[in-house]
Amino acid sequence: MIYTSIENIKIKELKKLNIKKYRDDSQLFIVEGEHLVTEAYKKGFLIEIFKLENCDLNLDVKSNIVSLNVMKNISTLDSVPK
Repeated sequence: MIYTSIENIKIKELKKLNIKKYRDDSQLFIVEGEHLVTEAYKKGFLIEIFKLENCDLNLDVKSNIVSLNVMKNISTLDSVPK
């Protein structure tokens, strides 16, 4: 599935994890960047991946493709492609 709308319920829930209160309530957090995602996977903390279509990261967890607009919306990194 490709998520293209920032109005999607799943994307809205993901965006909420940028706020500490929601991370504490859900006991979930976002990991960004290939290195940190890989480390989280090795430790067994990775539940699901949201990535751009051209991302080559393939791990044995549920993977979702997001549009660049959605990635810019959910990411806190400055290095998201413009």
